[in-house]
Amino acid sequence: MSNSFSVDSVKDIIKKIGCTMKKGVDFCMGNSVLKPGIVLGIIALSVGLLLSVANFFTKDTIAAAKAKEITNALTQVLPAAQAFEEMAPEGVDAMVTTLYVGKDASGETAGYCVQVQPSGYGGSIVMMVGIAKDGSVQGVSITESSETPGLGALANEDKFKKQYNGRTEPAQVNKDGGDIEAISGATITSRAVTNGVNAALETVRPLLEEAGGAAGE
Repeated sequence: MSNSFSVDSVKDIIKKIGCTMKKGVDFCMGNSVLKPGIVLGIIALSVGLLLSVANFFTKDTIAAAKAKEITNALTQVLPAAQAFEEMAPEGVDAMVTTLYVGKDASGETAGYCVQVQPSGYGGSIVMMVGIAKDGSVQGVSITESSETPGLGALANEDKFKKQYNGRTEPAQVNKDGGDIEAISGATITSRAVTNGVNAALETVRPLLEEAGGAAGE
């Protein structure tokens, strides 16, 4: 929802809140009967009002930036698609948060994109995995991560991510007997990303099988 307030209007609102806060504090400080807790209450209320005003005027900007980030991730991991439609994931791994179907220029299905959220060393890793209609991974993009800089954070480097490209079956890192070269000093992160890719593959598999069956009828 857009709003018609100007920057000057915001400044005026904040100024009025500040004046009200100052008057309340001055009144309390001049009244020995009132306890300091009331002063703190006025301050807390004023801060809350300021945060509410700031949130109101920035939420649309934040939402637009988030939408652009998702769009960039989608086009990066499934470049054959020209448009994306969100689907409702059903009966999927708990790591899967969002599912998209990608359409090419003619409106045909080019593949699927799966947003997954595996647990890494520093917390959840939000990533997008693109899978073509032949079932092969086309790309991986990490959009949010709290992994250690210089270690787990290297999971978003092409050198690591491209190891998944072209895969159609679940993978494992080399320390677990697979052929994904784990990042040195960041095995937990490497496993997490691998688990995320595996979850995406398993999510898309039944969709591809269903599409294949329908095409063969």
